[in-house]
Amino acid sequence: MYSIMPGARFVYEFEVVNRAGTSFYHSHTHELTAEQVYKGLAGLITVTDEQEKSLGLPSGEFDMPLVIQDRSFDQRNQLRYVHGMHGRMMGFLGEKILVNGRADILFSVKSRAYRFRAVNGSNSRIYKLGWDDGTPLTAIGTDAGLLEKPETRPYLMLAPGERIDLWLDFSGRKVGEKLVLYSLPYSGAMPPMYERMKNNRGSGRMQGGGMGMMGGMRGGMGGMRGGMGGGMGGGMGMMGGSLAQGAKFPIATFEVVEQVGDSPKLPAKLASIKRLTERDVDNADNPIPIGISMKPGTPQLNGKSFALNRVLDFEKVPVGSIKKIRIFHDHGPMKKEHDGDDEKGGMQMEDGKQMQGGMGGMSGGMGMMGGGGMMGGGMGGGMMMSMAHPIHLHGQQYQILSRRMEGMRREEYDTVKEGFIDSGWKDTVLVMPGEEIEIIKPFQDYTGLFLYHCHNLEHEDLGMMRNFYVS
Repeated sequence: MYSIMPGARFVYEFEVVNRAGTSFYHSHTHELTAEQVYKGLAGLITVTDEQEKSLGLPSGEFDMPLVIQDRSFDQRNQLRYVHGMHGRMMGFLGEKILVNGRADILFSVKSRAYRFRAVNGSNSRIYKLGWDDGTPLTAIGTDAGLLEKPETRPYLMLAPGERIDLWLDFSGRKVGEKLVLYSLPYSGAMPPMYERMKNNRGSGRMQGGGMGMMGGMRGGMGGMRGGMGGGMGGGMGMMGGSLAQGAKFPIATFEVVEQVGDSPKLPAKLASIKRLTERDVDNADNPIPIGISMKPGTPQLNGKSFALNRVLDFEKVPVGSIKKIRIFHDHGPMKKEHDGDDEKGGMQMEDGKQMQGGMGGMSGGMGMMGGGGMMGGGMGGGMMMSMAHPIHLHGQQYQILSRRMEGMRREEYDTVKEGFIDSGWKDTVLVMPGEEIEIIKPFQDYTGLFLYHCHNLEHEDLGMMRNFYVS
């Protein structure tokens, strides 16, 4: 909330009450978050406690960060951040993968177990972590600390802002042996036109020029007309040479350089976690909504853009309460209940239920037919712009109650569904197109304003962010 002006100093004192875990901190300047984080205003805080120390997990040189980011560079090898509505709506996607600030990183490891704290520090790229030889990955922690017990998956999804603590065991590997950690291919995170272009090209690289993805866009984005292949680099977020969202590419190489005889054992039990259920909440039949919408040029939550000191009625939460929250994609038919943009607007959902926080209307559409075609008005634009969103809630962490997939193609969802870790405590959850996720979030510690927003940082800057007011 407090901006630091150029040349100024700001001393901020805070008490760490978190469980042991890996936290991601960054600049949060409204409308400038994406660029400031991209240029380096971000970092990690690791928290430990006596319970974690008693487990004998890898520590010291065997406890390492794995901060994954994608970047673009100009001819002078300087960071290049692409502006423009195309990149902002799709989210920035670079062509070079950095780990801990280095490209083509090689970790020299011993033949024993390590703890790697994987952090997605990218603006919008979603990673599907997996070994090149098919060896499963074991997670011991998520955003808000250790899991109850280790979880082993064929791959792990990691959205912007998410953290996963990995148990990587090189025991039994020979000196000189190399393993490559990849982001494996997946589908369905981006709008249908983007996915079709990616699949048609097959290489995973999206080239600019002449695609005309937004060809017939009229109205909703400021009166841009006609073919936009040249003027916008051939499509939203498809900068020349950028790695496509969902492409396969290497992230880091691990080489065994020393044989050792001892290694810590993976504990069968890591932490004690009280599972929250609907019996713990006071609004089981009336969950707080977080409706994700992609109006032309204006990503929103609950039909509203960010306003620092304005909250909707259902965003006012009593301190000491535990709430059920429903996160969903809000592209259904709408009925405007009130004129104007007042904060008590209503929206008629497809199932007939009323939700506060009107979206107004989606006039104009997004024109996603390319080359001059037009899918104007109504829900066409919203549906065609449907994409994955990592939803991040400030304040106390939460637990995932349920995950339902209704509106996404099964073959696309099958490429990601085994990579979600929904146990333990979280503060960021990836919501795929067509998914509905219910969470249980305590509001039991502090009063004040607490943000909730999309952690696609370009979307956040465009206003896909709101506040809870806890009092």
